[in-house]
Amino acid sequence: MSRTHRVAQGEYLQKIALQYGFTDYNTIWNHPANRQLRERRRNPNILAPGDLIVIPDIQQKEAGRATGATHNFQAPSGRVKIKIVLIDVNRRPVPNAECVLELGGRSQGNQVFRLTSGGDGAIEQEIAIRGPHEGTLLVRDPNLPYQTEMGIRIGHLDPADTRSGQAARLNNLGYNAGSLSSEDEMRFRSAVEEFQCDNNLTVNGICNADTQRKLIEKHGC
Repeated sequence: MSRTHRVAQGEYLQKIALQYGFTDYNTIWNHPANRQLRERRRNPNILAPGDLIVIPDIQQKEAGRATGATHNFQAPSGRVKIKIVLIDVNRRPVPNAECVLELGGRSQGNQVFRLTSGGDGAIEQEIAIRGPHEGTLLVRDPNLPYQTEMGIRIGHLDPADTRSGQAARLNNLGYNAGSLSSEDEMRFRSAVEEFQCDNNLTVNGICNADTQRKLIEKHGC
């Protein structure tokens, strides 16, 4: 029988699928019972805490092959690629920055990746879905005499139609939206107005559907 999974903070569909023994998360995502979730969220790896996902039964597959020969079968790797784009205070890409991405701690067996940002300011790295998803990113901008350290929490970005998802995107883009909760509404509204002004949107401090779409476009997800 199918089951229902309630999404917790930090979960995304690839991670949830692996937890239930699915090698392809699309089997869950494309299940008819998840149609309303697909229409609402669009991106299977940006879910909101409390979202409900129907987990179907695993279907056994058989593959016929000739005996007396060697056959290769390829299964998904259980890894996910993350992408981070570095921007400066003027919201321009930071190329050729030396970066150290460290995930986990001693208890988890920390993983350290040394990366260099490309011309678009982006760094990319594959990580294990079952590995640590929180850590730090140390960045040395070649144009600055000091290093910058920031926290990393993979899978914690909420959808753009939630207040926490809007604040997170604004903060990541360099607009000071404050806390991801609703505690500082004045600061959040000011950040929305600044973003709207910079992107030729109606400036009203309300993160409406047009502003949400532009946030997704500028943030990349």
